[in-house]
Amino acid sequence: MTRTVWSARVLWGALLGSGGLLLTAMMAEHFWGLAPCPLCLWQRAGHLLALVSFLWLRYPSRLCALPGIFGTGLSALVGTYHLGSERGWWAAPGGCTGAPDLSGMSPEGALELMMRTIPARCDEVVWSLAGLSMAGWNAAISGTLLALWVGLWAVGRAAPLNRSDH
Repeated sequence: MTRTVWSARVLWGALLGSGGLLLTAMMAEHFWGLAPCPLCLWQRAGHLLALVSFLWLRYPSRLCALPGIFGTGLSALVGTYHLGSERGWWAAPGGCTGAPDLSGMSPEGALELMMRTIPARCDEVVWSLAGLSMAGWNAAISGTLLALWVGLWAVGRAAPLNRSDH
């Protein structure tokens, strides 16, 4: 397999991986009713950034791998942190524990705030498969995608992907 063909396959795999993770997260939210916590949203942001690397399709340059590297790296790091907070290895961020700050509010204001927002907790597992939560799966898959992006960076400039030199 030539370097160009390898780069094309890895690029498509990395793009589809980030897109698939985003699609799964959106389905979990909108079809299965799993509200995202703030850490979940940061993990999604990393994959959105990685999808900017689709520019490689038009402008095949090593620089186009940078959003993929930074995006999947961010998602893997936040996913690992999220997994640790779910398992009690460390504390979740202050806004992730599900309890809004009601200090200094009137009882009516506090009730209104609680009725408007149902915060998702970062320190609770709401879904798991084979003992691994969504955050854990995201961390593992994002780490794999990060390795693909770093591989693309290492290979360097790839030829345009519409060539038929398979």
